[in-house]
Amino acid sequence: MWALVNYGRVQEPADSFQISDVKFPDCAMQWDEKRFMDNGNYINETIYTVNLGELDLTYGVVQAYGSSLKISSVGTNGVRKLEKFWEKDGSRMKPKSAERSSTDSTASFLLQDKDDISRRAAWALVHAATLCGSKSR
Repeated sequence: MWALVNYGRVQEPADSFQISDVKFPDCAMQWDEKRFMDNGNYINETIYTVNLGELDLTYGVVQAYGSSLKISSVGTNGVRKLEKFWEKDGSRMKPKSAERSSTDSTASFLLQDKDDISRRAAWALVHAATLCGSKSR
Protein backbone atom coordinates (compact mmCIF):
# COMPACT_ATOMS: atom_id res chain seq x y z
CA MET A 1 0.00 0.00 0.00
CA TRP A 2 1.62 3.22 -1.20
CA ALA A 3 0.44 5.26 1.81
CA LEU A 4 2.03 2.93 4.38
CA VAL A 5 5.40 3.06 2.63
CA ASN A 6 5.39 6.83 2.10
CA TYR A 7 3.91 7.83 5.47
CA GLY A 8 5.55 4.99 7.38
CA ARG A 9 8.84 6.83 7.81
CA VAL A 10 8.80 8.40 11.24
CA GLN A 11 11.76 10.20 12.77
CA GLU A 12 11.81 10.25 16.57
CA PRO A 13 14.48 12.07 18.60
CA ALA A 14 16.59 8.94 19.23
CA ASP A 15 15.18 6.40 16.78
CA SER A 16 13.47 6.21 13.43
CA PHE A 17 10.92 3.78 12.03
CA GLN A 18 10.35 2.70 8.45
CA ILE A 19 7.64 0.57 6.86
CA SER A 20 8.65 -0.99 3.54
CA ASP A 21 8.06 -3.90 1.22
CA VAL A 22 4.25 -3.91 1.55
CA LYS A 23 2.83 -6.85 -0.46
CA PHE A 24 -0.58 -8.40 -1.01
CA PRO A 25 -0.12 -12.04 -2.08
CA ASP A 26 -3.71 -13.24 -2.62
CA CYS A 27 -5.70 -12.19 0.47
CA ALA A 28 -2.70 -11.81 2.74
CA MET A 29 -0.83 -8.64 3.62
CA GLN A 30 2.87 -8.64 4.38
CA TRP A 31 5.05 -5.71 5.40
CA ASP A 32 8.48 -5.04 6.84
CA GLU A 33 8.99 -2.62 9.74
CA LYS A 34 12.47 -1.47 10.70
CA ARG A 35 13.41 0.42 13.81
CA PHE A 36 16.80 2.13 13.51
CA MET A 37 18.54 2.75 16.83
CA ASP A 38 21.72 4.48 17.95
CA ASN A 39 22.09 6.40 14.68
CA GLY A 40 21.60 3.25 12.61
CA ASN A 41 24.16 1.08 14.44
CA TYR A 42 21.37 -1.34 15.39
CA ILE A 43 18.21 -2.37 13.54
CA ASN A 44 15.24 -4.30 14.87
CA GLU A 45 13.39 -5.65 11.85
CA THR A 46 9.97 -7.28 12.00
CA ILE A 47 8.25 -8.90 9.02
CA TYR A 48 4.49 -9.13 9.58
CA THR A 49 1.97 -11.32 7.74
CA VAL A 50 -1.81 -11.29 8.25
CA ASN A 51 -4.70 -12.91 6.39
CA LEU A 52 -6.98 -9.99 5.43
CA GLY A 53 -10.01 -12.27 5.51
CA GLU A 54 -9.38 -12.84 9.23
CA LEU A 55 -9.29 -9.19 10.30
CA ASP A 56 -11.84 -8.20 12.93
CA LEU A 57 -13.96 -5.44 11.37
CA THR A 58 -16.19 -4.93 14.40
CA TYR A 59 -16.84 -1.23 15.00
CA GLY A 60 -14.03 0.21 17.12
CA VAL A 61 -11.59 -2.67 16.66
CA VAL A 62 -9.76 -1.10 13.69
CA GLN A 63 -8.32 1.98 15.37
CA ALA A 64 -6.93 4.98 13.51
CA TYR A 65 -5.91 8.13 15.32
CA GLY A 66 -3.13 10.65 14.87
CA SER A 67 -0.02 8.75 13.87
CA SER A 68 -1.27 5.27 14.79
CA LEU A 69 -3.24 2.54 13.01
CA LYS A 70 -4.08 -0.70 14.83
CA ILE A 71 -5.64 -3.87 13.38
CA SER A 72 -6.71 -7.14 15.01
CA SER A 73 -6.97 -10.66 13.65
CA VAL A 74 -9.50 -13.19 14.90
CA GLY A 75 -8.31 -16.05 12.71
CA THR A 76 -6.36 -19.08 13.76
CA ASN A 77 -3.20 -17.71 12.13
CA GLY A 78 -3.26 -14.33 13.90
CA VAL A 79 -0.63 -11.77 12.99
CA ARG A 80 2.57 -13.66 12.29
CA LYS A 81 5.85 -11.92 13.11
CA LEU A 82 9.41 -12.77 12.13
CA GLU A 83 11.87 -10.67 14.12
CA LYS A 84 15.47 -10.08 13.10
CA PHE A 85 18.08 -8.10 15.01
CA TRP A 86 21.03 -6.48 13.25
CA GLU A 87 24.16 -4.57 14.28
CA LYS A 88 26.63 -2.56 12.23
CA ASP A 89 29.97 -4.22 11.56
CA GLY A 90 32.10 -1.78 9.64
CA SER A 91 30.15 -0.86 6.52
CA ARG A 92 27.63 -3.73 6.65
CA MET A 93 24.94 -5.05 8.94
CA LYS A 94 25.31 -8.50 10.52
CA PRO A 95 22.83 -10.58 12.54
CA LYS A 96 23.05 -9.76 16.24
CA SER A 97 21.03 -12.77 17.37
CA ALA A 98 18.90 -15.61 16.04
CA GLU A 99 15.63 -14.85 14.25
CA ARG A 100 12.51 -15.19 16.37
CA SER A 101 9.00 -16.12 15.20
CA SER A 102 5.82 -15.39 17.11
CA THR A 103 2.11 -14.79 16.64
CA ASP A 104 0.03 -11.95 18.05
CA SER A 105 -3.59 -10.91 17.75
CA THR A 106 -2.85 -7.26 16.85
CA ALA A 107 -0.50 -5.16 14.76
CA SER A 108 0.13 -1.43 14.93
CA PHE A 109 1.49 0.91 12.29
CA LEU A 110 3.37 4.08 13.30
CA LEU A 111 2.71 6.65 10.58
CA GLN A 112 3.42 10.33 10.06
CA ASP A 113 0.74 12.47 11.68
CA LYS A 114 -0.41 14.34 8.58
CA ASP A 115 -2.99 14.21 5.79
CA ASP A 116 -5.30 12.11 8.00
CA ILE A 117 -3.31 9.14 6.68
CA SER A 118 -4.04 6.70 9.51
CA ARG A 119 -7.80 6.97 8.91
CA ARG A 120 -7.42 6.80 5.12
CA ALA A 121 -5.18 3.70 5.37
CA ALA A 122 -7.66 2.11 7.80
CA TRP A 123 -10.52 2.51 5.31
CA ALA A 124 -8.37 0.97 2.55
CA LEU A 125 -7.56 -2.03 4.79
CA VAL A 126 -11.23 -2.43 5.76
CA HIS A 127 -12.18 -2.41 2.07
CA ALA A 128 -9.49 -4.97 1.17
CA ALA A 129 -10.45 -7.17 4.15
CA THR A 130 -14.12 -7.07 3.12
CA LEU A 131 -13.21 -8.14 -0.42
CA CYS A 132 -11.31 -11.06 1.16
CA GLY A 133 -14.34 -12.21 3.15
CA SER A 134 -13.77 -10.54 6.52
CA LYS A 135 -16.86 -9.48 8.48
CA SER A 136 -17.80 -7.76 11.70
CA ARG A 137 -17.68 -10.27 14.53
